Amino acid sequence: RGFLVLCLNKLRLACDLIEFHLQDLMNLARPNTTIKIGVEIIPAALPDKVNFGVEEINYATAVDHAEKAVAFINDLRDLHALIEESHDPLTLVEKARPLLETLRKESLNDVTDEGKDGGTTSGASSPSLGRYIKPLTNVLLLKLLLTLSTTYHTVSLNHMKQITNGLGMAFEEVETGIVVATRAKLFSVTIDHQANCLRFGDEALESESMRDHLRILGRRLASVSNIIHPPDTNAKLERRVTLFNSVRQNLAKEHLAVLERKNEIEKRKEEVERLAQITLKKEIELKAKEEALRQQEEARRLMREKRLRDKQKEQMIQQELDLMKKSKILEDLGRSAENMNAAELAEIDTEALAKQHADKVTKKKEAAERKLKEIAKRLDYITRAIRIEELPLIQTRFEERNRADRERYEKETEERLETMRGQWGSDVEKKQGLEKHDVFAHTSVFEDLIMEGRVAVHEEACAVADTLAEQVAEKEKIERARRRKQDEIKRLEEEEQARIEEEK
Repeated sequence: RGFLVLCLNKLRLACDLIEFHLQDLMNLARPNTTIKIGVEIIPAALPDKVNFGVEEINYATAVDHAEKAVAFINDLRDLHALIEESHDPLTLVEKARPLLETLRKESLNDVTDEGKDGGTTSGASSPSLGRYIKPLTNVLLLKLLLTLSTTYHTVSLNHMKQITNGLGMAFEEVETGIVVATRAKLFSVTIDHQANCLRFGDEALESESMRDHLRILGRRLASVSNIIHPPDTNAKLERRVTLFNSVRQNLAKEHLAVLERKNEIEKRKEEVERLAQITLKKEIELKAKEEALRQQEEARRLMREKRLRDKQKEQMIQQELDLMKKSKILEDLGRSAENMNAAELAEIDTEALAKQHADKVTKKKEAAERKLKEIAKRLDYITRAIRIEELPLIQTRFEERNRADRERYEKETEERLETMRGQWGSDVEKKQGLEKHDVFAHTSVFEDLIMEGRVAVHEEACAVADTLAEQVAEKEKIERARRRKQDEIKRLEEEEQARIEEEK
């Protein structure tokens, strides 16, 4: 359908272009004059160009060409309106047949004129109009098939041949066009040679009335046969008695079979319900997973938006900082930023401004350093002069301080020696007093008494520790026995539970 619309649009454009060039031709032509014109018509509906060539014409020739071109335009417009507006598949080809014959005649006339001209116009003459008949017939066939597919479900091949007879195509070419359009998925059609028809669309299901048709026919034929040939009632009675006896004999078996089938049906129902529950559970899990994925995606989206907002906020803050920095630099440079708006501040190059500010700061720093060096140099001169003048006084003061320190050191050394001599004498007297009383010979008795007390305390502590260890060991033994008993009770309960589940 899209291809058909494209072809129609190109055909409409071709008509407009031809009419435009014909109008130019009528404006340029004058009586008793000779004009050299070159008209190139580009029918957008056709793949190639139609060039009428360059020739010498007079007014009568121009009028003749114009009349023929107007007739050709009218034919093209009629064909365009027929393809675009007509929706009757039974009359579509019949209405287009005279137009196609006109195009064929024009193509034959073009060929005849080219033959008359001979080699004089071989280099500039255009190709015959006959080459455009084939694409137009293909478009008409496609339009016909589309309208048939929307109107009919089946069309006989004989009727299809009658409808497409006016296209001037063999039926094999029609079948080829049907196959190509079907492969392109423009519509769905099947060629049924066995039923000698075309089937559009998908196969439909049989109706409710057709389902019981064969059964009703069989019953009516059986009733007619019974009327023509009456059945033997005795044989029928015997067969019925035999049938009832066999039914009585097989009643128990059939009852068992029915019960088995009932159980089988119940099992199948339970299996179907179980599968349905499993399917429902899987669907619930799948929905839960999809919901979790959706929430995760939503969380990621919110996170991305938050990052974007944070980034924009950082950019705004950075812009504000840049503006503040520029304002501060301008103030340092002695320029006022109050009379400048945000756009003017944004246009100022920060790097150039910073470089200018840095140059100014560098120059100011160099000037301060130079001034400081001069002050230091001057201070150095003054300090040197003062030190030269104070040098004799400093030497005299240094000698007096050394003499006073030497006298103080000698006096302190003499006093320390006297103190040490007195301390040594008192220590010698104390030693002699201790040697006279012989105290160290009686210390062993006191040491033995102290050791006996310590041994008694140690033995008592060992006894207490042993008692405590025995109590701890007894307590741990009781605890181990209690745990073993609990484990045994738990094992017995698990075995009993497993046995109950196996019995179920």
